Amino acid sequence: MDNLGTEVSNKIRSAIKAKLIELDAYVDDELPDYIMVMVANDRTKEQMNEDLGLFLNDHTKAFTTWLHNVLDKLKKVTLEDVAKKDTGKKKKAKDTSSGSKKKEKDKKKGSTVKDKEKEKKRKK
Repeated sequence: MDNLGTEVSNKIRSAIKAKLIELDAYVDDELPDYIMVMVANDRTKEQMNEDLGLFLNDHTKAFTTWLHNVLDKLKKVTLEDVAKKDTGKKKKAKDTSSGSKKKEKDKKKGSTVKDKEKEKKRKK
């Protein structure tokens, strides 16, 4: 699972670097790392605008808007996956519990039939 997190981080870092190049902004190896640290620290768009203004100048708002859109999409997909897994688990639990309830009901039904049969035999 750690490899998956590392892979996602590397892809985000690569996307950041590609976007910086696309915007013809100053790019070195440290700037994408710095941006990744800001992402990890949940910096707001406004905070990133302030922090990156020195590096990106006129491209700052375009970059931070793009980055936050990417991060929002990633969060949405991640939350949807978690919700699907939770729903699946709840459904399984519900199916299991309803199955055991049915068994209990069948047992009660069976014991009621048995009780009636016993009572008939006593009466004879």
